Amino acid sequence: MKVKTYTIRVIQETEVKITLPEEYATEENLKSWQEQLWELDKGVDSIAEYAAEMAVKHSGYSHDGIGELLNKVHKPKDFKHGENSMKIIFEELSDYTETDIIKSSDWEEAE
Repeated sequence: MKVKTYTIRVIQETEVKITLPEEYATEENLKSWQEQLWELDKGVDSIAEYAAEMAVKHSGYSHDGIGELLNKVHKPKDFKHGENSMKIIFEELSDYTETDIIKSSDWEEAE
């Protein structure tokens, strides 16, 4: 079997809306975060930026400090109460992807 190998640059630009429960902004939560996880350069804004990055790169998984993010399309009706009250909601507003082949090989026998 022959194969061809590519090196491809992928540029992705995504705009995400993050809805962060107020509890994340409490002094107690911010202190706990910084003691247990990492320093927050911009306070609660750093948490929102982290949530946005995780929503784009790894939605559907649980993340340190914020748990599983909920896509606005699939959020539960009771997200304001109970076990879902601390869930962060995200909504993808726009997505742009560009690709560029940097190099490619000739067809070669697979190893």
